[in-house]
Amino acid sequence: MNLRDECESAKIKFKVGLVQEAKEIVLRVLAHDPHFVLAEKLLKDIQEQELKEIFNFPRWVSEKDKKSVPVDDVEQVIAQLTQELGIGNEGYPAENSKAKFKEVPHLPLQEQIDVAIAYFEMDCFSDALRELETVHKRIRIEQSFLGPQGVLVVSLISACLIELNRAYEARAILESVIMETDLAHEDKTILYYQMGCVEQALQKFAPALEWFEKIVAFDPYFKDSRYRANLLRSKLSK
Repeated sequence: MNLRDECESAKIKFKVGLVQEAKEIVLRVLAHDPHFVLAEKLLKDIQEQELKEIFNFPRWVSEKDKKSVPVDDVEQVIAQLTQELGIGNEGYPAENSKAKFKEVPHLPLQEQIDVAIAYFEMDCFSDALRELETVHKRIRIEQSFLGPQGVLVVSLISACLIELNRAYEARAILESVIMETDLAHEDKTILYYQMGCVEQALQKFAPALEWFEKIVAFDPYFKDSRYRANLLRSKLSK
């Protein structure tokens, strides 16, 4: 296998929108050489695209909630935040900013998720976490089961906690949700992935590898699970 040629082929596919096919090529390259720089860079670009797609997940909303702001319309989300949250024209504050945010009004469920995602994209993880935790409580109260939308919210909560160096809390939350019997195995895949990320953040590499291997066993191309598993095997073998 000519790794450079494979990467060029993957880059072309990625540029024309064939993200999954490009990812499969990149992961094959990394399976041969986990530290091949071109493949690592392209995988990072693919992951960023996947993150955008996750944020633009299908909306499980009622008829009254269908006016939610689309996630991919970032400028509109920012404009809405500026108006509704009282954020000044100087721009959005960083995570450690002392700026005071107004309370977010009681929005339709999907709009509140959009607000949380906008915060997350701006690295305002504490604010994103606040909104996501509220959404999680609302889903628990308003719906009979967590469902795919709730699973995604929980996965984003764990992502925020990891960014805030609160990985132990993320693990506790994920463990409790994974144990819920009314969730389908395929709906839990993103939770397994986040558990792997949590264990990596805690430098528990053997448990992290087990989670990623669990995913790879039934979906070898789920995000970068196989790549992470290969890197962890390499680390543990040293």
